[in-house]
Amino acid sequence: MWQSTDGVHVQLALEDLNAVKLLVALAVSEETTYLSAQAEVVAGAAAISSMAARPVRKYVPDVLAPSVVSFDFGSFADDRAPPVLRIVFSEPVAQSTFVSGKFVLQSAVSSDAAERLALADASVEVAPTDASTIQLQFSEPTLEAYKVLADLCRTADRCFLTVQPGAANDFAGNSIRYTAPFGPQRFFQGLSLAFSPQNGGAGLLDPLLYSTTTTTTASTSTT
Repeated sequence: MWQSTDGVHVQLALEDLNAVKLLVALAVSEETTYLSAQAEVVAGAAAISSMAARPVRKYVPDVLAPSVVSFDFGSFADDRAPPVLRIVFSEPVAQSTFVSGKFVLQSAVSSDAAERLALADASVEVAPTDASTIQLQFSEPTLEAYKVLADLCRTADRCFLTVQPGAANDFAGNSIRYTAPFGPQRFFQGLSLAFSPQNGGAGLLDPLLYSTTTTTTASTSTT
């Protein structure tokens, strides 16, 4: 919070801003944006009375597209379970807008030299503790296709994610742009044995005990 000649300015914390975005009918236009205040809203100020709801003076719509911040890959609950792609976005995204087939795993940065797998028909869930995190659970056909790709996401350095334009929208309707291939923030090494073609998917290691971390950052195109 800071004060200038034209009033008091309040910078919303990211958690508060995301909470507003999740309320799909709040602050989406001038007509839906009002401010009210309780008494003594400014600590130490002399006798500030409560303020009834007042309309916004200037409204600037949200036109910023969401971006991918990071992703994790592995079987987080059970090494015998199908793998999960856990994607962290810069803001909450609308689950109903997801096109899972536009999220593509590949075994190298260059798609020409890589094994590639689009996550078509994956089930989409919002993480229970963070509305900016989405989990994509492999469908049975996608899991079978993954098992026969011997090089794809068997190790952290063979696991990259590409996101195609239009893969998801935020709650203001802004669509995600192309995201160039990048590696996982967390990768559970046990999956390389749990889902290798040689053992037919039998779980042999607890993936929580065999994790590695990479520091690759997502890069989003603005075109």
